[in-house]
Amino acid sequence: MGRKYGSLHVKNRMKVRLIGDAVGMVQQGYECNVRNTLWLRKNGSMASSSKANPSLKEGLELIAKILEWLPKLSVPFVKNHGEFISVYDEYLNFENIEDAAVELDKLLGCPVLFSSVFDDDVFLFGVVEGGKITSRYAGVGGEVYGIMPQRYNIEELLRFAGKRDTDTIDVAQVENEEFEQMLTSVLGFSLSGRGDI
Repeated sequence: MGRKYGSLHVKNRMKVRLIGDAVGMVQQGYECNVRNTLWLRKNGSMASSSKANPSLKEGLELIAKILEWLPKLSVPFVKNHGEFISVYDEYLNFENIEDAAVELDKLLGCPVLFSSVFDDDVFLFGVVEGGKITSRYAGVGGEVYGIMPQRYNIEELLRFAGKRDTDTIDVAQVENEEFEQMLTSVLGFSLSGRGDI
């Protein structure tokens, strides 16, 4: 039995910064209630987000959208990676990862990188933007699950992940775990959510 994971990585510098600030407030001990209105509470004091920093309010509203979208997930874990906000959950897998990325892209209006590895047979990575898959890598070995090998617009996937024009990366012969490692290296964080590189 091999590794199994699925993850989504939202990219939009402004929105990621707003979400990151709000995640930071929550991590510092604030609670976020998103049922009717957004508010922050720490040490018994409560402040309406409308009176708080407007960018914090917007970040909390974006978190609220993600939280409303996530109920079907079992134990979602959201992490700020600077230029990306990542969502990790055991519910996400190669069977639903692309649809989940399209949903999240439409919900937030931000492009989403998706990644899934299953049993070291299926290696699936790509980008969704504007509700469409704009790049996709499907490794060899997934045929038994009905996933044919594919390299669609791979340079765009690498640029989206952070590859600079001056970087020379030969992807022609790189497959499966090597492709995953290369993508992880370009991103600078773990796609599986199990520790950063």
